[in-house]
Amino acid sequence: YKEDLLSIILFGSVARGKWNNESDIDLFIIFTNKSSLRTTINNRLTKIISGYERKSKLRNSKGDRLFSTIQDISLVLKDLHTFRTIFYDIAMDGIILFDRNQTGFQFLKKIKKRIEEKGLRRIFIKENDYYWERKVKFGEIIEL
Repeated sequence: YKEDLLSIILFGSVARGKWNNESDIDLFIIFTNKSSLRTTINNRLTKIISGYERKSKLRNSKGDRLFSTIQDISLVLKDLHTFRTIFYDIAMDGIILFDRNQTGFQFLKKIKKRIEEKGLRRIFIKENDYYWERKVKFGEIIEL
């Protein structure tokens, strides 16, 4: 199935270097458009993740387990054309772990351009709490 895997991108608090005991590992995974294989690959990934979660030995100084869960968002190429607001977070935090044909790189570049064009800013309230801000001109119709 490796030829159907296009990109793996780490994002979220771990990618920002701001994780804590309650953090999970967030992965964004892009597959080719063969959606039937996506189910098979996701089932395999679920087994790998659950094995990791059971065996995780990463602990902090208090003995608490770090990164007890892995959250993944898996999409096929054609799904990238349907915008999701989570794409902003992936673009801002994303660290490419695997990238075939620069699929992930081009995706991040496109979303970062959209952030710039829309004048969006991410405002942090606390270390891992934030919101997105966009200055809107009076009468302007906005589309996120």
